[in-house]
Amino acid sequence: FKDIQVSWQDSIPEILEIAMYKTAEDATDAKADLKALLDENIDTSNWTLDSLQNYQNAYNAAKEIYENEYASKFTVETALGVLKTAINNGEEKYTDSKLSDLVNNAISNDKGYYTTVSYNAYNSAILSAQAALENPDLLSKEDGEQLVAAIEKAQSELVYSTAFREQAQLLVEEELVLIDDVYSPESLEAYNQAKADLKEAIDKDKAASSQEERVSPETFESLINTYNDAKAKLQASAKATLQVLIDEFATYDGDLYEQESFAAYQKAVEKAKEIIETATTEEIVEQIQAIREVKSNLKASKATLDEVIKDAEAVDKNKYTEKSYNDLMNIVNEAKNLTEESEYAKYIQLITDAKTALVNVEVLKTRISEVEKIDATLYTKASYQKVSETLAAAKLLLVDGSQDDVETMLETLIDAVNGLELSGQKEYEQYLSNIELKDEALYTEDSYKVYKDAYDNLANLGDDVSLKDFTKAKTIFEEAQEALKFKGADYSKVQEVLDRIPADLSGFNQAAVKELKDLIASIDYSLTINDQEKVDKYVTDLQAALDKVLKSMNPDDGSQQPEQPGQATGDKDTTNSSSSAKTGDTAVILPSLLLMSLAVLMGTFVKRRKVIK
Repeated sequence: FKDIQVSWQDSIPEILEIAMYKTAEDATDAKADLKALLDENIDTSNWTLDSLQNYQNAYNAAKEIYENEYASKFTVETALGVLKTAINNGEEKYTDSKLSDLVNNAISNDKGYYTTVSYNAYNSAILSAQAALENPDLLSKEDGEQLVAAIEKAQSELVYSTAFREQAQLLVEEELVLIDDVYSPESLEAYNQAKADLKEAIDKDKAASSQEERVSPETFESLINTYNDAKAKLQASAKATLQVLIDEFATYDGDLYEQESFAAYQKAVEKAKEIIETATTEEIVEQIQAIREVKSNLKASKATLDEVIKDAEAVDKNKYTEKSYNDLMNIVNEAKNLTEESEYAKYIQLITDAKTALVNVEVLKTRISEVEKIDATLYTKASYQKVSETLAAAKLLLVDGSQDDVETMLETLIDAVNGLELSGQKEYEQYLSNIELKDEALYTEDSYKVYKDAYDNLANLGDDVSLKDFTKAKTIFEEAQEALKFKGADYSKVQEVLDRIPADLSGFNQAAVKELKDLIASIDYSLTINDQEKVDKYVTDLQAALDKVLKSMNPDDGSQQPEQPGQATGDKDTTNSSSSAKTGDTAVILPSLLLMSLAVLMGTFVKRRKVIK
């Protein structure tokens, strides 16, 4: 080893600078190179703010060293290297509008079109971009383009949720509660077409082999709305009512009525027979109104009162409301008790009018009977309650209801039945009882909150759950469960070992050094809390490799393990001031310069890693 005698005048140099001097060398050429770089006009107009600050710091430090007459060659070369690094690491600002456009037009998942897993990845990319755009002067072109690429990749990997398809599947599988003949042909055709379109979309989505081939949730939503609309517009068939009017004609004896009025009635009925199988609902309704009008205009002939009474008593009371039938019978009874023959003609017409005013409830009774056969246990209590209330109202009309009220009730009953919702209570309770909540301690706060919110929503559906609501909540919960993210493993002890590795490993056995570096390179920093044992093994292996390095010596170098600052050997000469080296302020500048060098060298790497991460 060489003996070194150290002395100084006004300022005490750092041992770090002294340790790196091997020989005193002329700094003239190094200063010339530094001056040339200082004088060079570097265009920093489009640099990021931190790049500009790094450059300005390096420039100012380099200029100070250049102007220091006592600066060593090593110090000057270090300043030159730092300045070059600051220039080379200068990053261009991101100025393209594409990133902000992607953020401003971010896709929403408010309707749950996408799976929680895929949307969380996309939303994370959007949030990273938003954070970066808050400080545009710090965003480099490279980082900006990486953020754009990350968003576009996440967007391309968005996966459609199956929730809408599953809802559509439920609709396709449901059957109309009432027989098809209950509904008008046009409304039934529209309903069946809507159901067929839904089934076609379901089959296409199931057969798809890629996202592009799948049916979008928006399309499913539109088809579901069309189906629900068609179901809501299912109309009561007027055909049954027209058939009743045709059959009722047989109970009217033409001899009891004026020929002209009865002929009009007969003509309307004959037309009804002709069109009933082919007419539209609108045409059938028109013919019903036509028959009722001419029937109400029937005029009694010169038939005897006894004939009219006999005809009235032949009416089947079960086909009409109690009140309208009783009104007819009351008039018949009055007629039977007449003593004045002069009133016969009057009562003949009164009986005729009462008969034509009878309110037919044959179709309503049939409909009530069909609805009463519905198994209430298959449906939610709330939806069946409406059916039950409508049935009660319908039965009141059997007692006393106008013809218009009866016709309206036929539609109301259909609406109530169409509003029935299949119950999912049994399936819901069984599913809920089998759920075991995941351990919150294992997962990230954000992903567990989504999961817990989905569970709470599922758990609080109540005691009258429809199959539709259960299926939807179940899908959301399962997607949230799939999206749970384990917390990252704890790498703090790994970092502690890394922090103990000397910066300069040149004085150690290079085989041991390589082994250590290879081990460091093999560390996987993406492990989760479930893999903590692997991380702990990294710590053990790293410490063993480091111990091996520290105990080694490079036989070719013959050097010792570098002394730590403050541990250098040698005597401090406080008396021989006349022969001291004139270090001036360089001793103060060098440590700052070295620290600054690390900042410049590492700044860009750290920042970029943070952005990418």
